Amino acid sequence: MYVWDEFQTRVSRLDPSGKFISSFKVGSLYKQMAMWGKGEFIFLGLSQDHILHVYSGKGKELRSFGDPFEPVPDVPAFATSPMEWFVQGDTVWVANPLQYEIRQYVGEKLVSTIKGPDKFPRPMVRERNGSVGVGISKGIFGLAACGGRLIALVALNAATLDVYETKSCQLLSRIECRPRLRSSDNSGRLYFVDEGKVRIGRLE
Repeated sequence: MYVWDEFQTRVSRLDPSGKFISSFKVGSLYKQMAMWGKGEFIFLGLSQDHILHVYSGKGKELRSFGDPFEPVPDVPAFATSPMEWFVQGDTVWVANPLQYEIRQYVGEKLVSTIKGPDKFPRPMVRERNGSVGVGISKGIFGLAACGGRLIALVALNAATLDVYETKSCQLLSRIECRPRLRSSDNSGRLYFVDEGKVRIGRLE
């Protein structure tokens, strides 16, 4: 079992009983981690002009891929660092945090890009005591794929699940739904977390 501590930028390996075995440090700008390939790890985050980064099982940085998303005028470049993705086999879906754009990478190569029907508003940028903060309240806040469909949780005027056909990248339907998508299974079920009502649910 592996545990990633985002704030300590460390991946720890534990045995089945939870006993610590070993750990290694990773980059400080990563937002997500998943298993990748044969005993490798993949991390999400803008660093060294790429958004996806592959490490060996022993913590050695092997390679990076994925160009940064296009910046938005008057918004700091660091705000383009992605926060939402979905990893399934050798496929990674990555959402642009500032615009309605979702990329699909297969085998570490970009194969398609979905451009959604909505335009997200410019995020709030605040400067205080020499530091800059960016507040993003509208955008894509969850991704999941199953049964040849990609589902994006989109927050704009209302929260919706936008369902796309993965081969054509065509928008099939929009479903009003507030909870945050977390995972899917091989039977086409989607699992979500409703943080407001503190519950875990399933959609079929």
